[in-house]
Amino acid sequence: MSESVLIRALADGWAIEARSARYLPVGAGSYQWSVVDRQGTAWFVKVDDLGFEATGRDDAFGRLCRALGTALALNRGAGLDFVLAPVPAVTGTVVWRLTERYALSVFPMVADTAGQFGTHRPEDRAEVIDLPAELHRATAVVADIAVRTDLALPGRDRLHEALRDLGQEWTGGSEGARRVLAAHAGRTTAGSPTSTGTSLRFVAPRRTGCSPTASRIPATSSAPRPGHG
Repeated sequence: MSESVLIRALADGWAIEARSARYLPVGAGSYQWSVVDRQGTAWFVKVDDLGFEATGRDDAFGRLCRALGTALALNRGAGLDFVLAPVPAVTGTVVWRLTERYALSVFPMVADTAGQFGTHRPEDRAEVIDLPAELHRATAVVADIAVRTDLALPGRDRLHEALRDLGQEWTGGSEGARRVLAAHAGRTTAGSPTSTGTSLRFVAPRRTGCSPTASRIPATSSAPRPGHG
């Protein structure tokens, strides 16, 4: 995707006449730019990759629209000003389909500094607890928009198959991971599939006088973190 496509879409979709565009190598899963318009206003511009394979891109685009639409509803409908919502295009949409593979969204540029990952400072904890509570109280506003997730792990069956046969070479750049798992095959097992996904169990080495123990590693957490800026 060329930058000229991005600039043209900003003009057509948001009436933003870009004076400059600077790529920002930040974040993960998306591509970001700092765009300054002819009036001197800075915008945070984000391009999402809808997938390498053509199959599933329309579904990915739909989920992205609903996710950003949820943020907009929380900000404007529920009055949650701590939710940084996208700026709708002139048509009212929050996401602009740049190409079959890429989608564009625009946000206000916020001049601030992200915190550091780790334990919250004691003086911040009360406010951190209040934010998720406010989100939950706004559920009714986004009940018909927000994407629901069952926490299922995509490709779970293939993961189980791979872990059961670590003697076969893995392709796609993951051969190094296979070697590590194969070297510790006695300590790594795939737990039984459940309705919420796959449980991977990492078994600690046996210690004198102790039985082996297994700890479950959560795949994700919804807790606010200081490093999320």
